[in-house]
Amino acid sequence: MAMRLVEDFGGAHRGNRYCVHCSDREGNLAVTYERVVSYFAEDFEKRRGLNPTRARELAEACVSALPAWSSR
Repeated sequence: MAMRLVEDFGGAHRGNRYCVHCSDREGNLAVTYERVVSYFAEDFEKRRGLNPTRARELAEACVSALPAWSSR
């Protein structure tokens, strides 16, 4: 997700490295890596029909590219 509008940024602070979906009201990271990977994997299974192993692999790759977890 590209953050363009101020509402897209955590805490509505333009320049925050976390998006509104991954942060609390103040803009601090509020979800765990595991929770986001599980969410993505479940979505990949349902929407793309991937098997659980492949969905998990793809989810880990996608989440690891996000700013909050890019240093993993």
